[in-house]
Amino acid sequence: MKPIELPAGARFLLDTLAINGFPSYIVGGCVRDSLLGLIPKDWDICTPAKPGEVKACLPDVRIIETGLKHGTVTVLLPDGQYEVTTFRIDGAYTDHRRPDSVEFVTDIKADLARRDFTVNAMAYNKAVGLVDPFGGQEDLANGLIRCVGEPRKRFCEDGLRIMRAIRFAGVYGFSIEKQTSLAIFAEKSLLKNIAAERIREELCKLLVGKGVSPILSEYAEVVATVIPECVPSADYTRAALAISKYTGDDIRVLLTLLLRAATPLEPETADRILSRLRFDNKTRRDVVQLFSCRDRAITPESASVRRLLSELGQAQFFRLIEERTAWLAAEASGADWERLSCLTQADALAKSILASNPCLDAKTLAINGEDILALGVREGKTVGGLLTLALNAVLDGTVTNDREALLSYLRLQLPHTE
Repeated sequence: MKPIELPAGARFLLDTLAINGFPSYIVGGCVRDSLLGLIPKDWDICTPAKPGEVKACLPDVRIIETGLKHGTVTVLLPDGQYEVTTFRIDGAYTDHRRPDSVEFVTDIKADLARRDFTVNAMAYNKAVGLVDPFGGQEDLANGLIRCVGEPRKRFCEDGLRIMRAIRFAGVYGFSIEKQTSLAIFAEKSLLKNIAAERIREELCKLLVGKGVSPILSEYAEVVATVIPECVPSADYTRAALAISKYTGDDIRVLLTLLLRAATPLEPETADRILSRLRFDNKTRRDVVQLFSCRDRAITPESASVRRLLSELGQAQFFRLIEERTAWLAAEASGADWERLSCLTQADALAKSILASNPCLDAKTLAINGEDILALGVREGKTVGGLLTLALNAVLDGTVTNDREALLSYLRLQLPHTE
């Protein structure tokens, strides 16, 4: 395991609280990630000091009262924000999500005992070193996600922990300890009571994990609990493998691959799933568009690539290439190298086309509506139709994007369009 290096703000808080008689620790994910040699995104502090005492220790520091009921304040320091939470034990979880009440305590081990997984139930400060009463460091070394205490009790307290378990396993490439795994299957129905936004958040984090494919396959029943349209099947198995073949982290590509396992396999199904999980409208539109193009032919021909770039836009075009490449690479009978080669050529051709600053939409045409009217065309749909005709001619390579060339081309078309 790697040594733990604290940022300046965390050192300042631990030292200040300790000087005032409150021996405190960094805790949870920042300890886990530090031991793995990763850079923590957040640094959380746990302390025997209650919120009012924390504020008294830091009279000249800005503090936000973010969760006084649960003993949490957020301290704003030059190098970032730090959540500082009082040691506590939790009361009953009647809603299977949050404790009805909390009791503040002064024992760090009692606080760690309420946490979800052993790898998240470790604390550290320089004076004491690592506090690890549940074997979290050993589980990190062995690549295991294990509940603290009795797994079914942990999941019944907070059903979202089921998604968190498979998310951590997928992100870190870990396995899930046997009893914890059995409890996941036994209590998976608890996920039906969890807010869609929280499910979405965990799902997105899972999909970008380095070990996502085996976790998606092993816990297909759990995924089906939150996305009933994605039942275990050959398509689901291929989707899980395709996700692992994709080397990027664009959530639109990953969602499109996952939704290839949905039944019925229709754009409306994809949109319904994304809407139910409360994805934003832009993400929904992009994924549904990619999903709708899943079987569209992509050939390495200039006119074809130009048209697709025009229709989809640059970002969506390259997402489609990436999604299709991952899907073909996961072919059960072996990758279709001919079609993969076509995708590679289409990708290169698109980049070459874009490097020349091409005309791909009506806005970049060398003519506009006024030019069409100057040809003697009446205002109305014909103007738009002729602009579209001009754009298609440019995309097909029939005419260059030059004002005079386009007007000459349209003059020839006028007898056939009026």
